[in-house]
Amino acid sequence: MPHVFKPRCVGPFLVAMGRSWHPEEFNCAHCKTTLVDVGFVEEQNNVYCERCYEQFFAPTCPGAGCGPPKSFTWPPPSVL
Repeated sequence: MPHVFKPRCVGPFLVAMGRSWHPEEFNCAHCKTTLVDVGFVEEQNNVYCERCYEQFFAPTCPGAGCGPPKSFTWPPPSVL
């Protein structure tokens, strides 16, 4: 069987999930928004923007105490 050569990546690229990506190919698997300069999450061998990950994969809170964090002061008043 002849050996098939794959072309090398040239130009800018990034590495994520053990693969090399051209910037124009590194997009959210659902909404297709670019992930080059934003946070992303790997799930089921795909990459997702944080918004799509939260919508489709993030765990839900089973209790009543969940929600946005309550405001707090740092350092606590007892330290001052």
